[in-house]
Amino acid sequence: MAKTYTPTRPKAAGDFALETDFNKPVSGWMQEFNGQLDGQQLPMESITDAKILKGTNMDAAFDTKPDGTRKIGKGQRNATQSYWYVTSAISAFTWDRNSSGAYSLGPPAVEYENDDNQWLVGIMPLYNDIADGVFMRIPTSEGMLTGGATVDIEFGSANQRTAGGGNASFGFEWRYQVYVYVDGVCVATTGLQPAMKRRSHTLPFAVPVPTKDAVEIDIRISAICNGAGVLNPFAGNHTTNAQLNITNTQIWARNAYR
Repeated sequence: MAKTYTPTRPKAAGDFALETDFNKPVSGWMQEFNGQLDGQQLPMESITDAKILKGTNMDAAFDTKPDGTRKIGKGQRNATQSYWYVTSAISAFTWDRNSSGAYSLGPPAVEYENDDNQWLVGIMPLYNDIADGVFMRIPTSEGMLTGGATVDIEFGSANQRTAGGGNASFGFEWRYQVYVYVDGVCVATTGLQPAMKRRSHTLPFAVPVPTKDAVEIDIRISAICNGAGVLNPFAGNHTTNAQLNITNTQIWARNAYR
């Protein structure tokens, strides 16, 4: 039983029997269970490892693709907040992009090129072409949803390569932009970024959310290829082949209850 001290008034023969005198001890005991029960109220070593079930508050059953065919995320629901996380898993350095024997991380999860009808049109959800790390559908409780999205991206053209090692790498007016959407509303963006070598973008966000069975978070992208690429001093020509590669992606979120 919880340890509790409930003050009572002294009783003498002939006093009236008042309900408050009997209710106070019971009320004191109930208060300990109603938010005041802590380590000082329990016997020493009364809660052992054997009494704690590992992983009972883990939830890996939420959707990580819009059609519900993948559920690879990790989640944890606690009394005051919940955490959610989904990521891709490209870890091998096996991509020889120019057949030159120089291997890098990859191959990418997706490659977009403007010369094979793959180019991005408008703001496009990445879940159309990438299986993991770009979408999750999670339950929320009324409060704040904070989190972040990470995208490893490269925009340029490294297809032209000469023995001298030169690359026609990017155009002056080539731009791309990454976005985070929550339930169809843009909540974070990188702004327009110039085409360059590989970059990793992290986009933080914070939005209020209601109590809802399914809140969707996803990463989207847009890109512009306008004009020829930079002059290759070794090959003596320009390139018009824009290539946008995306490797690893991830989304994490924390729902702090109101």
